[in-house]
Amino acid sequence: MRPVIQRRRLTVAVVLLTLSGFGMRLSGIFPETPGDPTAVAGIIHWVGGFLLGFLSAIAAFFVVGRQLRKHPRWRRYGWYSSLTAWGALALIPLQFLLLSPDSPLSAADIGGLLERAFAVVVFAWYAVLGWRLFTIGAAPRN
Repeated sequence: MRPVIQRRRLTVAVVLLTLSGFGMRLSGIFPETPGDPTAVAGIIHWVGGFLLGFLSAIAAFFVVGRQLRKHPRWRRYGWYSSLTAWGALALIPLQFLLLSPDSPLSAADIGGLLERAFAVVVFAWYAVLGWRLFTIGAAPRN
């Protein structure tokens, strides 16, 4: 990615994606405690898993997307990165609205579905960009 993304921006993206992985690990190690929002494990789960895990990934999508849009061969992937970031950001308040027990929409009982849709949107970015890098590496060189 060095020829496509400026060195400083690439470093920022790598740090953000590394923080995201670390946050995901935290959320797996410290499970949420249903019914006890003050439990330390639940707080670490949400702060580490959500804030660090997902928000740092979304920030990386913005950084990468902006850089990729500058290059003709990567422009579509740049737009994909940026739109993925905006889409994930749009799902966050809706997700909390549907997961909150005080919400009038919580009776619809689709908060968990939306939570998984949010995860798919975010994790699909890794698959799409990874596949693009894989196919470039497999292409014959002239």
